[in-house]
Parts: sequence; structure tokens; C-alpha cells
Amino acid sequence: MENMPVELQVQSDSAKSLYPSLIPVLLRAQARGVPRKRNRLLTASVASATIGLVLLSSLAAGVKSFAADEQSALDVGAPLPLDRVIVTATRTSEEESKIGSAFSQLSGQELETEQIIDLKNALNTTPGLFALEGGARGGFTTVSLRGTNSSYTLILVDGIKVNTGMFSDAAPFLDFAQTFNLDTVDIVRGPYSTLYGSDAIGGVISLSTHEGSGAPKGTLFGEAGTFDSLRAGIVSDGEIGKIDYSFHYVHDETSNARPNNYLREDGFSLRLDATLSSTVKFGLTVRGQYGQYEEPSSDRPVDFPFDDPHAKADGETTLVSLFLDWKTTDWWQQRFLVGGYTERYSFTDPPIPAQNFPGSLYIAKAFNVQADWQNTFELPASNVAVAGATYYLQGGHDNTFPLHEENDFALYLQDQWQVIPDLTLTAGGRYDHYEYAGDAFTYRFTGAYLFTPTSTKLRASYGTAFKAPDLFNTFSTSPSALGNPNLRPEKSQGFDLGVDQSLWDGKIGIGASFFHNYIHDVIAFVPTGLFTGSYANENTGETYGIESEVRAVPLKDWQIRGAFTWTESYFTSAGVTQRNTYIPRYLFSFDTNYKFPYGLTVGFGGLFAGQREGEDFSVFPAKFVRLGDYWVLRAYARWELNSHFAVTLRGENLADQHYETTIGFPALGTTLFCGAEIRF
Repeated sequence: MENMPVELQVQSDSAKSLYPSLIPVLLRAQARGVPRKRNRLLTASVASATIGLVLLSSLAAGVKSFAADEQSALDVGAPLPLDRVIVTATRTSEEESKIGSAFSQLSGQELETEQIIDLKNALNTTPGLFALEGGARGGFTTVSLRGTNSSYTLILVDGIKVNTGMFSDAAPFLDFAQTFNLDTVDIVRGPYSTLYGSDAIGGVISLSTHEGSGAPKGTLFGEAGTFDSLRAGIVSDGEIGKIDYSFHYVHDETSNARPNNYLREDGFSLRLDATLSSTVKFGLTVRGQYGQYEEPSSDRPVDFPFDDPHAKADGETTLVSLFLDWKTTDWWQQRFLVGGYTERYSFTDPPIPAQNFPGSLYIAKAFNVQADWQNTFELPASNVAVAGATYYLQGGHDNTFPLHEENDFALYLQDQWQVIPDLTLTAGGRYDHYEYAGDAFTYRFTGAYLFTPTSTKLRASYGTAFKAPDLFNTFSTSPSALGNPNLRPEKSQGFDLGVDQSLWDGKIGIGASFFHNYIHDVIAFVPTGLFTGSYANENTGETYGIESEVRAVPLKDWQIRGAFTWTESYFTSAGVTQRNTYIPRYLFSFDTNYKFPYGLTVGFGGLFAGQREGEDFSVFPAKFVRLGDYWVLRAYARWELNSHFAVTLRGENLADQHYETTIGFPALGTTLFCGAEIRF
């Protein structure tokens, strides 16, 4: 661990608290006397030329075909907010009215309309979830569900797990994850290990790559903005013969606001679906991203070690999945899923001769290999059973220990029973056997009752979950953070009670839940000397609160959604109970947009985070400090000149709020963007 960058050392060491959320990157901070830069106009001549050419092309062709496309644009209606089907909650396609779990769902079309580019910003618009970014775009990013540790949120991409044995919080993926070419982003809240295994203590986030259909089509897009920002790419989907396809590629870069804070990222995806027969379907998905982020560290002169203006982080992730759906009989369907995920993260800290600092290089690599066999049985008496087996292999290493691998084999079973037309009960169990961590058994029960006359659904769930020890905690050979091969899985129990109400013929949907989680056998860092320590299962934690959500389509072209969460989140270590750092007690978000005549869509949204605490390591011992509340307001517009051309405008942090997401890491001020799209 000697070569690990300090922000990762602190993150590992802070495991003595239940929730080691992202701690500020405490690199060598020296007072440079450089004031924070204000928004700068775009200086990249290439970006200006690109956007200018696209805009001129759009205007020239738009005048010609505007009238022909005007009426078709007006005929497009919005879906009702309660007319949703979700797979993640039960592993089967199920109607919202029969689901007893708390969930949210974002569609790719929604995110495109709202011009939400980064996944972390999309997640912050849902209840019970907070995405924490270390400063500007590209900073170290983690997510928390219902106030739990960021390592307690399982993240799946096309069914493949991206939490690894080196980064169980999936930070290398989240740092650069964007929303292009997605069908849905599903978030199910509460203990979910019964269906998905380790890490699902707070819940599951599941991303599905868009499935292409219809005639081949595509969009070329470009966007430029303040802080020397430039984004350009292509998305396309369609059907060629018996093959449905979709793909995207995007290049994104910005200098951000502070010196040495440049971000460059590239992302791509590909999905192929082939209907082999009336009962067999085969598919392939590939997603990847590469990002390079210059890390300016804390902007506070008091932080120690001193700031290094030349540090740099690189992250690269690649995911591949293959699936086969086979409708074996009228009542039996099988799904085979095989895939893998790899990641590489490095942090380069150059030498500083004036401070006698020799420099350092931290490199971590990890991989997941996964195979799942799922069987869905439609049984008599309105029962749907899901039974399957999962094999999982994880491996990884960094500068502190050589490559290690661990496998897990699991069996799961769930039954969904529609007792009467409006009452649905679900019960399930799962057994996991880990090569080193031993065994874990989890279970989950849910119920949903729909009062049809008033369109009111009551729901409840209770379940258990676990998190297996990660590779670093188990195998590290560094004396400063020595691994413990005898660690047990962390375990939890949780429940929620909720109500969902549909109003105005389904045009308005309101939902609210009370939740409570208790976590025990939490892995904590235990000092054994002034500069040495190891890990043990000895902490506990508790989270509870209320989450609510509203979705509405009061008019055909007017959409509204909002979320509010109150969270109390605590950990207990050595008999002392403290509040979890960086999790806001109050979180509120909203977005509304309206599609006017002549192809103009205008939207407005905002995010409020209140009553957060951080841990200040500039003093010894570290102390908890109150962080300022903040409002972030945004607006966006899209003018579809015709079916082939559109112009976009977007503004973020319009009130120019000066706030810190983590201590010493200021967020961006007001940013403005202008872009264009060419469809073919």
C-alpha cells in the first residue's frame, strides 16, 4: 500500500467507519495563490469550426423541409408515468402494479430529452440515491443507495457486474460513465442479494444497452461550451436482415475551471440481437470507456501533504456480454448469460524536487467473469417461479500484492404468486459459496396490493443481503493495511413500507416509502501500530428515512418528475456512533419540460443537497465539519428544425453556486453549451 495514492489509502483506512465515502484527495497541497478561474469562452478553433459547420448545414436544410415535418412532430405523445414494466425487480418482465419493491426507472429517451450526459447526474434525479463526485467532471465518483456505503450498491451493465475486487464501489466505471445508447436505467432499492448476490445491501442499479429496431438510422452530434468543452459522436440503430443493432461512439473533453484539471474521455457501445427462430434469440453487447483526468487535488493550503499540480488519473473499462433466450415450452423459458468486465486504474504523481518528493505510481487491475443460467416457469394457480445458478470469478491486484482470484457459486429461487387479482406476494432465497469468505444465505419477501377503485397500491418488502470481503481487504501484503483472509461477509437486514398513487387517469403518479436498514459484521480497519493495521468484522451501522417521487404528464407534451429523500445514516465503531460523511440528510431534485409547437422543447431542473458532514484530515485527529447546502439549477432547449436537423442549448449551475462536493474540491460554476444534431 506504500505506492497507493493517498486518496485511496484514506479510503481503505476509513473502513473503520461503516461508510467510507469518498474522502478528499489529500495529495501534496501547496498554496499557489492562483484564483479560481471564471467561465472561459471556447478557444478551441476546431470545436468552433465543427459546430459552426453543423449549424449552417442544419439551417440550410431546415428551411427546405420544415413545413413537411412540422405536423409529425406535433403528433408525438408522451407515455403515461405509471405504464411501466421492469425486469430488475423480479428478474422477469413485470407490471408496476404487481411489484412490492421500491424502484425507479429512467428511459434513454427521457435522458436524451433532458440532455443529461453523465450517469452520475441522471442517478441524482431519483429518490434514495446520491452520487458523489470529487470536484469537477471526471473526479473520483461513488454512489450511495439509502445512505449506505458506496460499496453496498451493486451496479450491473447488461447483466454483468462492474463492482470488482479492487474497487467494490465501481468508481473506475462511474468516473466516466455516460448515458448514450441506453434503453433503461433501473434502480431497485433495498436488500437485493437474494436475486443478485454480493454488494446489493443498499440496492441495485442496472443499465441496459439500447436494442435497435426498424430501418437503419443514425445521428451525428456535436456540442461545445465554456471551459474549452467539446463533445462529438455518433449513435445509430436499426435492423439489417435478421440482425437488430445499435452502437455509439463519443469523444468528450474539457479543461474544467482549475489549473491542471483537464478531462478527456471516450466511450462506445455495440449491441447485436439475432432472432434465430420463433423461440430462440441470441444477443451480444459490448461497452467500453477510457478517461484521463488531471487531478489538481485539494485547493486548501492547509491540507497536508502539499498540493501537486501535476497528478493524473487514468481509467479504462471494457464489458462484454452474450445472452441466449430460449422459450423451451409455453410455460418454461431459459436465459443463458455469459460475460466479463475488466478495468485498469492508475494514478501518477510526478516528483517534486523542491519538496524532496520522489514521485509515485499506483496501478490497479481487476476483472470479473460471470455465467448465469436462469429459468422462468409459469406455474398453475398464478405462480411464476424463477430458479437459477450463477458462477462468478473475480481477480485483481495492485502495487501492494500479486494477482489473486476468488470464485463464487450460487443457487437462487423465487416464487411470485398472484393470490387474488389485486394481491401479489413474492418470496425468494439464495445460497452463495465463496472460495475464501465462506457461505452466505439470503432471503427476501415482498407484497403489493392494488385498490383498483382508487388506483392505490400498498407495498412492503423485507430482506437480507451481504457483501463479500474484497480482494484488497483479504490479500493486501502492505503492513500499513494488511489483508485478513479470515474475514466474513458483511450482512444486513432491511425493510420498507410504501404507497403508490395514480391520479387523473394515470397522468400523475406519486410514490413514497419509509425504509430501514441494519448492517452488522462490517469490515473495519484496526490499527496495530502507529503506521500499521489490518481488517476485522467489528462495526455496525443503521440507515433509515423517507423517499418520495412524483411523475406526471398533465398534458401530452408536458412532462414533470421530482424526488425527495430524507436520510439518517450512522455507523458505530468501538461503541461510538457517528453520522456517515457526505450523505445529505435532505436531497431534492426536479425536472420539467414542455414541447412547444414547431419542434421546440424547453426544460428546467434543479438539485438541492442539505445538511452534509465531511471529515477534515488537515488536523489530527480528524474532525467532522458541516458542509454548506447547495442548489444547482439547470435549463435546456432543443429546436428540431425538421426530422433531420436539431439545435441544442444547455446551461448547468445557472445560479453559479460555489460549493464543495467534498472538502477542498470545488464544483464547477456556470457552464453553457451549444450543439447540433444531424439525423440520417
